[in-house]
Amino acid sequence: MRSITELFDNWAGNYDEEIDDIGGPLTGYRDSIKKAYKNYPEAAGNVLDIGIGTGNFIAEYIKDAKNVYGVDISPKMLEETKKKFPSIKVETGDFNNIPLESDYFDLITSSFSFHEVPLSKREDAFKEVSRLLKQGGTLNLLDIGFNNKSDMDDAKEKYREEWDDSEQYPFEYELRQYAEDAGLTVDKIDYPSALHINLIARKR
Repeated sequence: MRSITELFDNWAGNYDEEIDDIGGPLTGYRDSIKKAYKNYPEAAGNVLDIGIGTGNFIAEYIKDAKNVYGVDISPKMLEETKKKFPSIKVETGDFNNIPLESDYFDLITSSFSFHEVPLSKREDAFKEVSRLLKQGGTLNLLDIGFNNKSDMDDAKEKYREEWDDSEQYPFEYELRQYAEDAGLTVDKIDYPSALHINLIARKR
């Protein structure tokens, strides 16, 4: 985890400048964020972004939310978020360790972060999301992800030079199972691009 933190700490200052040109599985980053927002544009009440980075996904919601929180493993990323959005309350943490109140959030968002969770901890990560959501609250999760292995292999072949074989991107059936086991009902799964998956799920 420390190496991931260091990676994003080192990237934080240049992240917004570089993200559009990085290519590979992050190709279409901003377009996918806008599409994921359109899939669930409601943000009344308390909102949390997990893996907030520099705040590019939560930026779509901040004008309509009452209270906005952000969690990230990278203190430097949180510093960049605070520069852009001083009103956001930030905490250091990750999908499995979020030091915030249970049953508090109307909406939890996350973009391009979940795949960093180790496979053995992904089920628990969804349970942590469920703990934080109010009954009826919604998760809007956007990430690099695929319907099946064949789709991922096609993407891997296309972006071979920028592909990181150490990353384990989620498949649709996995996200559905994690959500179901955590007490969430999947309302929608969309593919903003051939590289990205968007899950909308509601706490039962």
